[in-house]
Amino acid sequence: LTHDIGRDLDTIINSVTRAVEVQNKIAEIEGLMTTTTDESELAKLRTMLDVAKLELTYAEENMGEAFSEGITNFTGHQDRLNVELVDISINEVVEKETG
Repeated sequence: LTHDIGRDLDTIINSVTRAVEVQNKIAEIEGLMTTTTDESELAKLRTMLDVAKLELTYAEENMGEAFSEGITNFTGHQDRLNVELVDISINEVVEKETG
């Protein structure tokens, strides 16, 4: 078995973490918008909110791609694990018979 499974899992975790971070940023900006009545400040916050929403779109797309790729990769990991388990079982049977 290889370390690929850990890297694949890290990719998924990182993409989810990034999406959550951006969602938190949006919530923070929306919260700031409720605390000010200054139109220039509100305009800046609206711009920041628009950018953050676009960032969230990209983060969610990245997360979807990571999950899709992860499913494919983990199927490969499962196949390799099954082969390893069969090899171990065969070796145990052979050792008992020749023992």
